Amino acid sequence: MKAGKPLQFRKNNYLELLDITHLSSVTKQAAMHCYALRVRGDSMLPFHKDGDILIVEKNSRGKIKHGDTVVWHKEEGSCLKILDLAGNSIKLRPVDFTRYANPEPATSLPQLDKVIFIISA
Repeated sequence: MKAGKPLQFRKNNYLELLDITHLSSVTKQAAMHCYALRVRGDSMLPFHKDGDILIVEKNSRGKIKHGDTVVWHKEEGSCLKILDLAGNSIKLRPVDFTRYANPEPATSLPQLDKVIFIISA
């Protein structure tokens, strides 16, 4: 990805960062505000499967609502989560069905980017 900083994902590399600037259906404007991730493996079933491509809008925290899939950027790396705003608390749920019931609490909305489109493999 040419625009912005490259993402550093955790060592397990369940997500692969893709360059979208060469795709004919992606305008230069969209490429400046978005990036793409390819899912690797089946750890995110049933939400996402191996090969799915997630189009993510950068700096889109103001557009995010309960239930959205987001990229959570934190000091040790970035990861995919599902935003849970139920009740009076903010939680980030794993995009791993076996661990979905164990959300990570957040005191305020952290640095999040919204998944805006999914290209199914």
